[in-house]
Parts: sequence; structure tokens; C-alpha cells
Amino acid sequence: MEREAKNLDGRHEVPFDELFNAAFMRRYTTFSSLDDMLEQSEWTVESAEDFYAIPDEPWDSYVAKTTQFENWVDMYETAGQEWMEEKVKKALDL
Repeated sequence: MEREAKNLDGRHEVPFDELFNAAFMRRYTTFSSLDDMLEQSEWTVESAEDFYAIPDEPWDSYVAKTTQFENWVDMYETAGQEWMEEKVKKALDL
């Protein structure tokens, strides 16, 4: 358990498909995946660079219209918090 807790310490880079997993997307959005959300948007996203090139304001508006979040930061932070909570539960074997 101590080893698992140490693995959670510090900064983590979590793949978007793990962070925005199917359960998260179904719970908070009308989409089955982040890919589905992107495909139904007005932007063509074929790479991480394409995603990061989306202007913040229009993306936040799209997120507000299609999810339970007011903006991308809220969605991203909630996904991160839920990811961490799940990792802690697994580490504690709950």
C-alpha cells in the first residue's frame, strides 16, 4: 500500500483517453468519448497540436453547451480529481 501511495505522489501525465474515460464522458456529457466530442465539434482534431490550437473561448463555449461543465478547465480538473480518487481507492484496496 505504501508503494502504491508513493506512485501517486508528484505530478502525473495521464493520457486523455484514461482521464476522460467512457464512464466520465457518459456521466457528464452527451458523448461516449472525448474523440466523439471532438468529432462532433466544428474543429478538425487529428493530433495533440490540433487540439491545443483550438481557441479557448469557442472551446469553452462548446464545453458549456455540450457538458455539465462551465468551461474546459472545470471539465479537466474534475476528470483529474476523479482519476486521482480512483487511484487512491485502488491503492487502499477499497
